[in-house]
Amino acid sequence: MNTLAAAKKWKQNVGQRNLERQQQTARKEFFCPPGQRQFTRRNSLFSSPDFSSPATPGGAEEDPWPKDVERSYGSTDDADAQALLTTSPERRGSGSSSSNTNRHVSTFTSTKDAQEIRGQFDYPSAQSVVAKQVCVSLGYCVYMLTAWLYVSIQQQSLFPVCSAYWGPGHWGGWLCVWSVLTCWTFPLFCCIVLLMYYYRDLLHTRLYYEMFAHRVHIDFMNISFWEAPMIRMAIVWFVLCFLMYPLTGQVHVRSILVWLPFWTPILSFAAMIYLDWDLESRLLSVAKFVETDCEWALSHMADCSFIRDYVAEVAFHRVHGKMKKRDKAPELSTGMFILEICAESEVMERRGDEIDPSQASRSIVSALWGRYWVKEFLYSPYLVDEEALNFHFWYSVYTIFTIVLVMMLVALWGVTIVAHLHEQDIIASSLLTEWIHLDYFSVARAVPVAPSPTGAAPPGESERTREHAVSWTQSLSNLGILAAASTQLIIFGVASFLVYRWNSQMRAKNEEPQCGIRTCLCALCCTWLSCCYPIDKM
Repeated sequence: MNTLAAAKKWKQNVGQRNLERQQQTARKEFFCPPGQRQFTRRNSLFSSPDFSSPATPGGAEEDPWPKDVERSYGSTDDADAQALLTTSPERRGSGSSSSNTNRHVSTFTSTKDAQEIRGQFDYPSAQSVVAKQVCVSLGYCVYMLTAWLYVSIQQQSLFPVCSAYWGPGHWGGWLCVWSVLTCWTFPLFCCIVLLMYYYRDLLHTRLYYEMFAHRVHIDFMNISFWEAPMIRMAIVWFVLCFLMYPLTGQVHVRSILVWLPFWTPILSFAAMIYLDWDLESRLLSVAKFVETDCEWALSHMADCSFIRDYVAEVAFHRVHGKMKKRDKAPELSTGMFILEICAESEVMERRGDEIDPSQASRSIVSALWGRYWVKEFLYSPYLVDEEALNFHFWYSVYTIFTIVLVMMLVALWGVTIVAHLHEQDIIASSLLTEWIHLDYFSVARAVPVAPSPTGAAPPGESERTREHAVSWTQSLSNLGILAAASTQLIIFGVASFLVYRWNSQMRAKNEEPQCGIRTCLCALCCTWLSCCYPIDKM
C-alpha cells in the first residue's frame, strides 16, 4: 500500500505541475520540419507571461523584446541577466507595450545553473570526449594501416611489373600502374575519412550537450549514409580497386585468400562507420537521462527550447557578424551566447525569413572549414567562462593530434607513390628514390642454395651477406632521414594551426597584429604562414 500511495502522490504532483505549465506561457521556440511552415512559434521564448499588458492594435502579436532597451555584451556576470536586454531596432515590435520593459529573460541559463544541470545526467566532460575520440580514431587508424603495411611488405609478390606484363607502351600497362596505386593507397584514404568523421563527431557531440545543459535542444539534420559525398567517393574508390585483379592477372581463387589480410580491416571500417553514422543514436538516451531523477528530467524537458541546426547556423552567422563590428570585443558566457542565437532565431521567425536547409553545412568536409559554425561557436574567443576555456584547451589538443596523423598519412601517401613508380620502372633511380622507398618493409624472395658436401659456405655467400648488411645499414639511414622530414612536416602543420589561431584571436578582440620578433622567429623555424598571419601585438 505504501508503494501504491507513493506512486499515486507522484502522479498527482506531475499532474499538478502539468496544469500549472498549461496556465502559464511556455518559454519555448518550436521550428517546424521542412515541408510545413518554416517557423512555428508556440509562445514567447524570451519573456515571462504578462496578462496585464494590453493587446497590440489590430490584434498583432506582442513583441517580447523591450522597446527602449538593447542588449549589451560587456559583462559576463550571470547574476546580471537583465544586462542582456538592450536597444535593437530589429527586436522592436510594432505597437509593443511599454510594460514589456519589466520582463526578464526567463530562458537564460547562467553558468551556475548549467553546472547544476550537467550534474543531473551523464554529461561528458571536454577531457573525456577528447580522450575517447583520440583512442577510437587512433585505434582504427592503426588497424587500417595494417592493410597498407601488408601490401608494402608483399608488394613484390602481389604486383607484377606492368610494363613487362602488358608489354612496353601498351595502354593496359598504364591502367595496371594506376589500378595498383589506387588499391595500395585506399587504406590511407579511409584513415583520412575516419579522422574527418570523428573530428565532426566531436564538435557535434559537444554542441548537443552544451545546448542541452542550457535548456536548448538542437536537432541535427540526418544525412543518409549513402548520400554523403565522402562516402560516395569512398565507394567509387572501393569499386575501382577491383580493376587491379584483371589488370594484373589475378583472377583466380588463390588471389582471394592472398588478399584477405588487406580487405578485412577495410570491411571492418566500412561496417563500423555505417553502424555509427547517425550521431543522434549515440547521444543521451532516455533511459540514462531519467536514471538519476525522473521528476527533474520531466521538468527539464518541459523547460527546453527546440531549434534545428540549419536555423541555428544562420542565426549564429548573423550574431557573430554583429559582434565583429563592435569596437570592443564582447566577453560572453556560453549561456549568453546561446541566448543571442535563440534571440536572432526569434527575430527571423517574426520576419518570416525562409531558410533553405540544403544550403546548410552538412558534409564531413565542411567541418574542416574555418567558418564552420559549430567550430566557430564552441571555439569562439568571445567565450570566457571556465567550461568553455577548458574545452578550448582540449579541442586544441585534439586538433593538433588530428593534424599530426593527417600529416603522417600524407607522408606515407607520397612515399607509396614514389616507391610504386620506381618499382614499375617509371621513375629512374636517383637520390630521391634512394631516400624515399619501402625496401625496409619488403620481403625478399628466398633463393634456395644447395649446401656444400664439405660443409663449407657456398660460393659468394659471404659477399651476399656483406651486401645485405650494407643494404640494411643504408635503409636505416634513409629511414632516419625520412623520419626527420616527416617530423619537420608535422611541425609545419601544427605551427600553421597555432599561428592562424593566435592571429584570429587577436583580430576577434579588435587587436591589430603586426610583424615582430615572434613572427620572424616562427617564420624562420616553423612555418612561413606566420608572414601572412603575424602574431605580434602592436
